[in-house]
Parts: sequence; structure tokens; C-alpha cells
Amino acid sequence: LVITSAGGEPFTVSATGGLVPLFSDGVRMSSGGSAGSDGMYSLETAQISTSFAVTGQGGFYFEYDNKKHWVDIPSIPPAADMNDVASALQSAIQNVDLSATVTVQKKVGDDGTEVQWLKIKTSKPITLSGFGSAATVIGTGLLGSESIQMNADHTHIGFAAMMGMETSVQSSEFSVGQVLGDTTSDQLQIKIVSGSHHAEIMISDDSDLTLEELAARINGVCGDWFEAVVETDGPDGSNPFADPLYNSGDNREGATERLVLRTKDGSPFSIYDTSAIGTARYAEMLGINTALTVPDVAVNYPDDGLGNFDENIPAILEVTVGEHVFNVRVCKNNCPTGELVAKAIVNQVNEQYGSKLLAWDGNAGNFSIYAVTGEPLRVVDKGYGDPRYADYTGGVAMQLGIAAGITSDPTIDDTMALTAGTIRISTPGHTIDVPVLAADTLQTLAKRIQESTGSWLDVAFSDTDMNASAGKVQISLAAKDGSAVTIFDIAGDNASDIGISTGIVSSDLSAFPAISAGDSLSITVNGATHTIDLYDETFPPSGEAVVNSVEELAGLINTRFQGQDIIAEVITASGGEKYLALYSPKGYTFEVSGTGNFGAFLASEPGYDPVNEVIASPNPNGTGPYSQNVVHRTGDNQKKIDFFGIVDNLIDTVEGGNVDGLSDTMLGEMDHWMSTLLKCRAVAGALVNRYTTTESRYVSNGTNYTELHDKTVGIDLAEAITDYQMATSIYEASLATIARIMQVSLLDFLR
Repeated sequence: LVITSAGGEPFTVSATGGLVPLFSDGVRMSSGGSAGSDGMYSLETAQISTSFAVTGQGGFYFEYDNKKHWVDIPSIPPAADMNDVASALQSAIQNVDLSATVTVQKKVGDDGTEVQWLKIKTSKPITLSGFGSAATVIGTGLLGSESIQMNADHTHIGFAAMMGMETSVQSSEFSVGQVLGDTTSDQLQIKIVSGSHHAEIMISDDSDLTLEELAARINGVCGDWFEAVVETDGPDGSNPFADPLYNSGDNREGATERLVLRTKDGSPFSIYDTSAIGTARYAEMLGINTALTVPDVAVNYPDDGLGNFDENIPAILEVTVGEHVFNVRVCKNNCPTGELVAKAIVNQVNEQYGSKLLAWDGNAGNFSIYAVTGEPLRVVDKGYGDPRYADYTGGVAMQLGIAAGITSDPTIDDTMALTAGTIRISTPGHTIDVPVLAADTLQTLAKRIQESTGSWLDVAFSDTDMNASAGKVQISLAAKDGSAVTIFDIAGDNASDIGISTGIVSSDLSAFPAISAGDSLSITVNGATHTIDLYDETFPPSGEAVVNSVEELAGLINTRFQGQDIIAEVITASGGEKYLALYSPKGYTFEVSGTGNFGAFLASEPGYDPVNEVIASPNPNGTGPYSQNVVHRTGDNQKKIDFFGIVDNLIDTVEGGNVDGLSDTMLGEMDHWMSTLLKCRAVAGALVNRYTTTESRYVSNGTNYTELHDKTVGIDLAEAITDYQMATSIYEASLATIARIMQVSLLDFLR
């Protein structure tokens, strides 16, 4: 039993009872250092009793030239003494072309008991360990491993990228000196934008463009505000030993290089192709595109097939920029083309945000949308506001190819019936198995997925004729947190049939294929090929398979990829069948190949390409190294911090004892915020003064208006009463006078 740490980290193993002798390695002994005057390297074992005799199982191993050599206890006669052990060790060491002498040393110990030990001299340094009965010779105790020098780890996984914090843009991996393309026939047209800086890189004169040449062109055009660097990972297998897993040497990663792009002052930037869709698009091919590209084509809005659909009902697009979420409304009457949709997205988002957050650029019939802050940009289709069409979306983002995540085949009939099965859907942190019924359509499946994953997955369904039965349907799935989505069938073929599968699932591997010498597995992802040796030719006596089951193979793959670019899972069916599922949690496409008997086994697997001798993962709607729509970030998520947030940061800095951070950063921020506060107070004071002056003017104007009104339409009540009484008296006197003069009677009236 050999226990090693894949990363070379120290570890300990404890044992109790009858297992103690098996795990008694004590101190690993090494003859390293300087040679003696005789040119030999020496080491001496632990001092043990002269009554020692070989019993039970066990063995020694010594390491020389980065290989282990075994000396089995059974090869030493039973009840052999220390002299027999010395003879066996000397013979074994000399068999590897080393000059060696192994002698037994004896003396009387401090307690008067005679002890013995081995003195080993070799022409080159060796390390000696013992197991079982042989461990007594080395020295018993707790098994402890040493920290050893490891080969440089070229798993192509950086910490910032793993944590989703990478703000430089890194291309896919390429072999050193690999030709990217012939720009004399496929012109390179890329634009880089950062704040007020703009650069257009156009190359049409290089028939064998490489990363180094592209980096030089970018640096030449951009000048002192931008930097393009070619980063090279050296090949595995040079120091301290030829193989990362310390066996036959077939575990390896070749030398690769990638393009790293960043602004020199750390400000965000955008990079995108300006060539037409369908032509050579190098930014997408390299995996460095940071914009959404909208083709200027006609947008086909759905119809209900009944003639009742109001074309003014807006289709809603949810646009996420970093942590900001916006709803954009488009309809057939105001956004019938991709150009108008792109402009609507930018204009409505900027209007809702209150300042410029998105920008767009039109080139060669395409419209690139990007965040000026460098934050990741995400667009998904949402449902109509009309409850009659609540189960449908406009499908605008799906049509234009800008929907985040995975989008299904656009040619599926809405009458297509699915088959019974199960689909696995996962994002980092979430996994669900969704059952598919024999009577399901794509619409009922979309509804079931939405009901099961609504808290972490956006599900959009589009039907060109809604309630009728002659349209085309599509579905898109996107993680709400912006991470990649993984989808594959664990029963049936529904995910593959509708074009949303991103993983590879093997045939039944419950009867694992026999592994023999020369067998290896290679997985190419994001441009880098990782080869895993499946057979250890150095294992005594004639080699041994490294894996003998599908579970062991999955574990070996996961150890190699550290659960990042590739993950392997074993799916166990109800009938005992076992399937190996491979997928990329980063949303990469990948290829699987093999050599020897294992390569022959892969040739019989579903999806094998006999021309390229690989099994390629499906690619629903991705570009470059991706299987789905992915937008890189070049800046952090923008979140405004108020004065109290600065005070909280200051408290944390003081409590943490960060003197440099306090003097270099926090005090400056406090001064800035104090200046801002004083400016705000000055502005507020000026406003208060203006409001007070305005109030006084209004009071004065009110008094003047009252006086003017009184003079215009007002009355003096006493004067009015006097005038009224005087008029009444005059009226009564007039009536009395008229009565005396005219004296008309009833008889006069009748007459």
C-alpha cells in the first residue's frame, strides 16, 4: 500500500492494533548531502536489539534516480537475522548499477544491552523506507510524509479565475508558436475600448499569425495605455522527476501559451470583433470577446395564431450588468430589427441607471453592446405582461443569439413529443434531476424546469405562433448568478435531441474495460491537453493498471482537474448500470481521446469522431472555447459606498492593525469624504438661504397682492351699511311721494 499526496503536501497516517506494524515507517532515511572522503554517501538505520529476526510480511524500498525499488521480506529467509537483511539490501541496490556496501554494526548500549544497526554506503544518494516487519530496522513510529519538491503545476487554473475575480482577459491555451490563422484570406478586425481610448487592430498581411505577433501588433497600436502579453506555461516532466504522478511518465501537459490583455492603469476595457458574423472572428475564437454581438436582422415577434395578438404588447428583456438588473421593453412596432433592439437595450438601461452604463458600436452589420464599467453583461428573455401569454416570452434574445446561457435548437416543431427520461441540470452550487414524461412537449418541460429551479435558473420559452400548432419553439436556460450551466441526459436522449446538452455520457461501464501497458486518456479543454496515464509500467514486478473501475477513473480525472475545468461523475442506474459523465463547470467545450486498448474502447463510444479520433462535447450556442454565451468581466461590480460605509471600513482597518492601509488609503478616503461633506453642506446652506429669501419674497408679495385686491374689489363695511340705509330711506320716501300723487283705487283699476 503506497499512499501519496497528489499535491505533494505533508500528511500523516495513524494506525492502531494489528495495523501498527504495517504503518511503521518512522523516519524516512536519506543519504543525501555531501559524499564522504571515499566518494560514498552513507546512512545508518535505527539501533535495535541483536535478537531481531524477520517475521511476517513487509519489505523495504529504496529510492534512487526518482524511482522506487522494492526488496520484499518474503525474499529473505524466515527467521533471518540482520546479516541476511544486509545481504539482500546490498544485492538489490547493486542491481540498479550502484556501488554499495551494507554492513551490520554492533555495540553495547548505555543500558548494557547489545544493539545492532545497518550502515549503508552507496555511490549515489538514496532514500530508504521500510514496511511491516522491515519497519523495525528503520525505526517504528507514526508514519509521516515529507514535503517533497513537485513539478510546476500547469493545470491552467488561476486563483482569481477560480474565484470569479479575474479582470484581465486571458485567451485560450495554444501550443507554442501555433498559427492562429491566415489573415490574408481571413482578415483580423478587433476593436479595444477603454474610457476615452479607442484602438482598432486590423491585420490582413500575415499568412501565419501567432500569438506573439498579435500581441506585438496590439501593443504597437494601443501605445502606452494598454498591454498585451504572451504568457507561457512550460511543459511538465523536468524537475524533480519525469512524471507528475510519479509513475510511467505518460502523465503530462505540453508547453502552452496564452494571450493576456489588460490596461496599464487597471481601468476596465472592452474588446470585440468588428468583422461580420460568419467571417473570421478572432476575438471570439481566442475566447477574449467581452461584448454581446447583435446581428442586424429582422426580428420575428410571436403571434397567437388567432389574430388577437396586440403587436404593441412589449416583449421584456431582463438585462443584468454586474449587480444591477433592468427591464427593457421592445415590440414589433418600435424594434423590428436587431439594430433597433440593440439601441433600445442601451438607451433604456442608461436611462434607468441615470448615467452611461452601456455603450454600443455598429460595424459590418453587427452591433456590439458592452458595459463601460467592465462588468459582466447578461440578457435573458422574460414573459409578457399580458396574463394570456404569461407562459411565453418574445424570444428576442434567443433569436439574436445574445441570450445568456444555453439556447436550444431553433428548428424544433411545437408538436414534437419528448420521450421518457431524466435530464440533469447543474450550476456551481446547484444540481437537479428533472424528469421528462413521454407526453411532454418542450413547453411543458420548460414549465417543469422553471417550477423546480426558479430561485437559481432563468428559463425562457418561445413559440412563434403561441396557441397554434404550426410554429417553431425554443428554450433557453441561464444561471441567475451568471455562472455556466451544465446539462446532460442521465436517462433518455431528450437534452441531446433538443440541442441543450453540454456533457459527454459514456456507455455502461459497470464491466470496466481491461487496462494494459500503453493505455492513456487525454482531455483537451480551453486549448490545453491533459494526458492521464492509466497504466504504471514501473510497478513491480511487471506493471499494474492505475484504474480498474469507473469510480477510480472518475476520481483520477477529478484529482487531475481539481474540480475546475472538468468534472467527472458516475451515474448509477436502477439496473446497476454505471455511466461516466464528463462536463465543464466553466462552460468550456472539450474533447476526449485515448491510446492503446482504452483508445480502442473510446472508438466504440457514442459520438466518436473517427476522422479526428476524439469524442467532442456538444456545443449548443457557444463561440470559441465555450458551449454557451459567456461574457468576460474586465472590471469589478460597481457598488456605491456611502460615508457610513467608509466609516465601517475605517473601523475594520483600525481594529485589524493595518497601519499602512490606514495611512495610505483610509485617511485619504476620509479626507475625500470630509471634503465632499463640506461641499454638500455648502450647497445645502446656499439652498437654504435661497429658500429663505424666496419665502420672504413670497410673504411680501402676498401682502401687496392682498392690498391690491382690497383696493380693486374690496368694500368698507361701515360705509356700505350707511350707504345701504340711506338708499333704503330714499326709496321709501319716493314710494310715499308717488302714492300721494297718484292715489289709484280698485275702482280706478276696474275702470
